This record gives sequence, structure tokens and C-alpha cells, in this order.
Amino acid sequence: MIRMSALGLVLLLGACSSGDGDSKGGVDSGTADQHLAQPDGRAGADGAPPAPDATAPPVDGTAPVDGPLTDQPITPADALSVDAGPPSGNETCAGAQPLTFTGGAAQVVGSTAAAKDDLSLSAPSCVKAFGSTLSYTTPGKDLFYSVQLSAGQSYSIELDCASKTPKVPNCVFYVLTSCQSPGPSCLLGGLADSAIWPVTGGTLTPSSSGTFIIGVDALGGPGGAFTLTIK
Repeated sequence: MIRMSALGLVLLLGACSSGDGDSKGGVDSGTADQHLAQPDGRAGADGAPPAPDATAPPVDGTAPVDGPLTDQPITPADALSVDAGPPSGNETCAGAQPLTFTGGAAQVVGSTAAAKDDLSLSAPSCVKAFGSTLSYTTPGKDLFYSVQLSAGQSYSIELDCASKTPKVPNCVFYVLTSCQSPGPSCLLGGLADSAIWPVTGGTLTPSSSGTFIIGVDALGGPGGAFTLTIK
């Protein structure tokens, strides 16, 4: 009887200890949930609303900006217009810009984008494509330059219409001795295609010294940038 009583006492004490652990050391899930911030922003157990997160992005997912947003469309780069700038003073054959030789060469970088058509050679003309006998008219925008050349000396004339932008498709050059009769006075000419043969040129050996007019022209189109070199 004494042993059974002791065993029962031990079992009774163990049961009591287990019950206290559940009531004092356990976690009441219902109470814990009351202290968690509700996902829809409702107040917690203390009744105070949750503090806003100052660094959180707006609800639409866009990042904060310093200024107002606009709904203006973005213009693609290839749709931007080219600012041709003011017209040049050498848009006419009579107003040709003088070029001087430095170190054996005269060079000018220009653009016909803002120019007009002053002189149009008619076919047959001195303007021919490389290796071709066909000649062309020149109804495009043009600029004019003048150079002093010496008799019996050979000069290389080169026109590059593709190295700079905007490129000039089908650009031409011609060398004249007279603005009043450009066709008969044309001594040399050439045609370049910015996609096929981007540079045109030729060699001129004048029979007499004097002033020669070099026109930078085109078969048409909006004009563009070029580099003219005489050496």
C-alpha cells in the first residue's frame, strides 16, 4: 500500500507539472496574432495604426521622382530632324568661298543641308560616276569654293560625302572656269554614292593659271555633310 501510494503521488505530481507548463509557459496563438500588423493596414492590439514605411515605393510600382511626371511620347532617335543651321554665304557660284593651300593642301568641311540649288548642270555634263561614261544632271543643293591653281601642275581633288553625318547620297563635284557658262567650262566632275563608293575625285592639270570654281552638289535630296580636299 505504501509503494502504491508513493507511485500514485509521483504520477499526480507529474500531471500537475504538465498542466502548469501548458497554461504558463505555452503560447496563446490568439493573443500573439493580436500583436501582428494586419496585412490590410488595420490597427494591432494596442489600437494604433501601423507606421508607414517612408522608403516604400508608391503602390503603382514607379520610383519616386523629384519633379512631376509627364505623359509626353519619346521621339525615337532616327526620327529626330537635323538642324541645318543658317545658310552659308557661298550658296551661289558667284559668291564662291576662297580656299587657301596650307602644307600643300586645301580642305574644307561643310554641309549643304541648309543650302539651295543655285546651279544645275544638264546632261551631257562633266559629272560621271567612276568608270562610267554616263553623265548626270545636278539639281541638288550646292555650295561653291574657289582656288588658285597653277598651269602645268597636277592637282588631286577628292570629295567625301559619307564620313560625317548626315551623309549625302549621290553627291557630286565639278570644276569650272566660268559661272556664266558652267556646262562648257566644266573641266572635271565626279559622282559618289554614300552606300557604294563614298568618295569621288579626280586629277586636274590646268593649261593656264587662274581661279577655278569647285561646286559641291548632288543629284537631289536633302543635302548633308562633306569634306572637300584639294592637294
